[in-house]
Amino acid sequence: MGAGDYESGVEDGVEEDGGAVEVLIWVIGWFKGLLLAFIVLVNLYVFWHVWKGKKNIPSVQKEENNKPENNVLLITAHPDDESMFFGPTLRMLQRENYNVFLLCLSNGDFDGLGETREKELGKAVAVFGMKDHHVINDKELSDDPTIQWPIQKVLKYVDTAVTEWNIGKILTFDVHGISSHPNHISTFLATKEFCKKRNTTLKLYSLETVNVFRKYIGIVDFIFSLSSSRMSLSSLGDWLAIKRAMVHHKSQMVWFRHLWVVFSRYMYINTLKEVVVG
Repeated sequence: MGAGDYESGVEDGVEEDGGAVEVLIWVIGWFKGLLLAFIVLVNLYVFWHVWKGKKNIPSVQKEENNKPENNVLLITAHPDDESMFFGPTLRMLQRENYNVFLLCLSNGDFDGLGETREKELGKAVAVFGMKDHHVINDKELSDDPTIQWPIQKVLKYVDTAVTEWNIGKILTFDVHGISSHPNHISTFLATKEFCKKRNTTLKLYSLETVNVFRKYIGIVDFIFSLSSSRMSLSSLGDWLAIKRAMVHHKSQMVWFRHLWVVFSRYMYINTLKEVVVG
């Protein structure tokens, strides 16, 4: 092959590579435009749903605010559960003037930071406008990812809280506990058992556990949550408030918690299910 043929081949190769690069740039640009359009549509949908869409729980009129059905008890296992998992629902209840109370069944003393975490929780609940909260410090209900708590012990504390605060609705984890944490699962099982024994008009709602893929796709998970009849979506203001509550749990804000704030669907979306206890 002569020098001319070689140079011609090189030029053809360069032109082919240049064409491939142009196509790649076009594809990337098209994808970025599509992604931007999708983000805009998501935000428009969230804005519409929060401010103009259907309300899953009606607003409470001030003159009716002391009725049991307007008093909601959130039962969690550890300080920071309320902010990590239940934020969108708490913000919705706050907007609709419900009286929200928190029963936290342990002080999160797994790393010896129980007192610190109790103080942090006090600051976080203020963000959600909660009326009151109790933190249980019981050796049988220690923060431990390897044990399930005794049902009867939990029942006692739930009964006390429901009676003291005149509760009509209870919100807690579901049977999978969001992260399969044994303490979360024990919280659900004990609460369900309490409602079954109570045999009243008390209503129990559980926070839906989703698969790992959905758990970490943030606001995009609203696509998979549309079929839920009880969905709470965070507006930008809600997300900022939930983030502020999370940051109050300073002792727990290790690097992966910062990723949780951005990528977890539970910072943006809650889907609830009413639990049949009969």
